[in-house]
Amino acid sequence: MILTPSLLKDKLNTAISGVAAVGWLFSRDPYSDFTRERKLPLNSLLHLLLKFSGKSLQSELSAYYIPLKKERWRIPTRSAFSQQRHKLLWEGCYSLFRAFTDSLPYLKLFDGYRLLACDGSSVPIPRNEEEEEYSVIAREDRKSYNQLHINGLFDILNRIYVDVDIDPGMHIKERAALISLVSRLPDPTKVILLADRGYEGYNELAHLIENKINYLIRAKDLDSNGFLHTLHLPSDGELDIDVDKVLSFSASKSHQKDDRFVKVSRGHFDFLKSSADIYPIQFRLVRIQLADGSYESLVTNLPRDKFPPKKLKKLYHLRWGIENAYRDLKYPVDLLHFHGKSAQSVLQEIFCSLTMFNYCAYLCVHADILRVHKHTKYRYKVNFANAVGPCRAYLHGSISEMELLDRLRLAPTPIRPDRHVPRPRIEEQSSREFNYRVS
Repeated sequence: MILTPSLLKDKLNTAISGVAAVGWLFSRDPYSDFTRERKLPLNSLLHLLLKFSGKSLQSELSAYYIPLKKERWRIPTRSAFSQQRHKLLWEGCYSLFRAFTDSLPYLKLFDGYRLLACDGSSVPIPRNEEEEEYSVIAREDRKSYNQLHINGLFDILNRIYVDVDIDPGMHIKERAALISLVSRLPDPTKVILLADRGYEGYNELAHLIENKINYLIRAKDLDSNGFLHTLHLPSDGELDIDVDKVLSFSASKSHQKDDRFVKVSRGHFDFLKSSADIYPIQFRLVRIQLADGSYESLVTNLPRDKFPPKKLKKLYHLRWGIENAYRDLKYPVDLLHFHGKSAQSVLQEIFCSLTMFNYCAYLCVHADILRVHKHTKYRYKVNFANAVGPCRAYLHGSISEMELLDRLRLAPTPIRPDRHVPRPRIEEQSSREFNYRVS
């Protein structure tokens, strides 16, 4: 199936119209908001939020209305825009994100499985002293700043965010977010969830098993205080074993004599009610050796006959796609540039940025844009950073579909297999101030 830009644009416009049709559900005052004829109705407001980049607010308004020749006289003031967006709850933008994303077919699979990666990333937001829950104090000798934490569920092969959960400030709850995200999956069958260290734990594995989700999670090293240190495994060498444990709140003498029993803390495991209850759990532990001689441990419930250790190593390597997705979300899509200080405004722009990311990334992956040349050394893909601007312009109607395709074919990026790039060290940063924007 070849997805044309016009078909994808129609899907997004349909999602926008669907949210605007029930705008009263996402209004502060359902009886009066978005009921009168305004320069900026809800439909146009959502389009405008999707088109936001890193420019000043006045430049964003001018860039939206001036290309529309019949609408130039309708350019609202910055104050009018702020008043209109204040009427819209951030849940409306989340509904738009989910409506558009759920309409996209996942065309690329891995041996018949949909690959979903779960990870989180912190996003600095404008300083707002009235919302202390978003405040972060990095060091005592430095001024605090505001940030939030995005926990995303990302479709690696189709390159779209499936769902997100947001934590304010320093209240980062990635494991709880994972449980919430997988519980909202519309179709958990034939899914493999990939996650890095920090997501392994008996409670999380139990939730994945209860939701019938296959998983592949990197566990902490054996010399750490992670849950693998209780297994008494050899310190080196590759292995592939089945682990059978029984979880309980009780630490009776009979349990202590049985190596299978593991005591879990009350309040940290959701499937036990009393001390008499037990919960049996099984998983597969695979230790693989890396090129530098070190070892990594993977916890999974994938069958051994279809997913040998070599294949699991290749599969887990694909998880890096979510790291690249967060980078593209923050920089080419301009998530670090906000146009409001309140939490409502920030959340509106985050979900609209996620929608725009899915729109651009899905088009780059599935539109079959590039012409294949057999004489080249590498295969090529569309350069995502160069695609965001033309995709915004095409959605706005500023350029034609033919011009969009011509622009996307410019300067493609070579696909270099097995390329390893060290993770950069990122220092704490604050959001981009309103006075330092491109005019």
